[in-house]
Amino acid sequence: MRPGLTRPAIAARLPEIALGALMALAATVLLRVGHGLTFFGDEWNFILTRRGDGINDLLDAHVQHFSLVPVVIYRAMFVVFGIDHYGPYRVATVVLHLVCVALLYALARQRLGAWAGLVAVVPVLFLGRAHEDLIWAFQVGFLSAIAAGLGALLALRRGTRRGDIAATLLLCVSLASSGVGIPFFVVAVVEVALNGFSRRWWVALVPLWMYLLWYSGYGEPSAQMSNLPAAPLFAATMIAGATGALVGLGLDFGRMVALLGAWGAARAAAGSRVVRNRVLPPLCGVLAFAVSTGLARADNETPSASRYVYPTAVLIVLIAIEVVPGRRAGRRALVAAAAVAAIAALTNLTPLQDAAEVRREQADAMRASLAGIELARDTVPQGFALQAGAIEAHAYLKAIDDWGSPAYTPAELATRPEGVRAQADSVLLAALPLRVQPGVQPAGRCTTPPRGPGGTVDLVLPPGGFTVLPGGPAPVELRARVFAQQFPNGPTTTLGPAPARVELPPGRPRPDAHVLLTAGRPVRVCG
Repeated sequence: MRPGLTRPAIAARLPEIALGALMALAATVLLRVGHGLTFFGDEWNFILTRRGDGINDLLDAHVQHFSLVPVVIYRAMFVVFGIDHYGPYRVATVVLHLVCVALLYALARQRLGAWAGLVAVVPVLFLGRAHEDLIWAFQVGFLSAIAAGLGALLALRRGTRRGDIAATLLLCVSLASSGVGIPFFVVAVVEVALNGFSRRWWVALVPLWMYLLWYSGYGEPSAQMSNLPAAPLFAATMIAGATGALVGLGLDFGRMVALLGAWGAARAAAGSRVVRNRVLPPLCGVLAFAVSTGLARADNETPSASRYVYPTAVLIVLIAIEVVPGRRAGRRALVAAAAVAAIAALTNLTPLQDAAEVRREQADAMRASLAGIELARDTVPQGFALQAGAIEAHAYLKAIDDWGSPAYTPAELATRPEGVRAQADSVLLAALPLRVQPGVQPAGRCTTPPRGPGGTVDLVLPPGGFTVLPGGPAPVELRARVFAQQFPNGPTTTLGPAPARVELPPGRPRPDAHVLLTAGRPVRVCG
């Protein structure tokens, strides 16, 4: 056996080995569960509107958040990986999650010991009820703020000049990542204030000065006084939701556990000045996060939304680390806590899988919609957009020219479910509608579809289109499909009694379009 690898040394490293194995398992689960996703929601803001080289593209607030760090991460990944595949972006999210867990373990180990510290972080490692922060790559903003904030706390507790400098820089990174950096800044400030502020004041003031400098030029107020009456209940529900997630149960059970935890924290703080000084910083942090979120979002957000669960849970674990008697706990208590942590991890898998399935359906629809825009790119009208204007077609086409396309190809669409293909058709035929030229004389050979009055016929639309000659005043209805097997329910085009030519606008080659012709009288089709 090599020096340094004696049995006692290996035994001492077993908690870290176990943590490494659990982290590998968590990464595998997250990457597997989240397969098939693509860019979603706010990510399109980074892709489409932050393409310039100006300072404003880096410093403009994103929904009131200081988002310099995630903007830089995304822009670097656009250059390196493009946007053809979402996998690298999800890997970055999972890596940041593992960094957060590793840092939280380092803090827990200092107070509780190695094995108890491992038990404390397992629920966070498998926190499926925080699925939005684990499978949506855009949440690198939240995760980088948390990772930098936890790193700052570790550095502060070294009690050295270098540690204080590192903490200052990390707090700047945390604040520049998202609004989630603010509660971790509060934790650090309270900790410094309780432990020699007169000698370390600059650790708090330098990041604060940086944030206020940014806010004076780019910040947007988020708190709304109209939310003040609802903010306390919102904050309490946020904390209860995160507590319930940590123990693997729902919001109602989380309320009871949160009340018991608050009672235990109050008793511990009342009994010892040392414990009080350790509990107050994370307690102030979780209250700052919950109340400020309530003031900003109580009118339009659910307090137990998954994006809030992860940062709130991390702050709650920081409080628990200071309250529970980790090193003094007996083996039975540790085994019982490990069993609770394991059950919590398992019960968190179901909400994670359910959320990933919903997001995968959204990704299918998005990739199909983008395919429709790309197939119609030569004729897509100005101002055409998806997601209530969030994805403007021409801005998207410029982006994919630079970085590649996440859309389905026609061959991929042919293998997707009917609903996905219908979604591609709805966008393609909205961006590339059937063109009708009334009064055009027939050209080419004419045929009469073999259907009686009121019947329908499925026709392949040739490249040059065709002319419809109605056999009377009754209208002729046309519905079109390209990838779908079924025609849409509602008519897309109605022809009058005069001859009319039907065609698609010219452009790059695309799959054949089928037209369902429904007539009240017999008609002839020419061309």
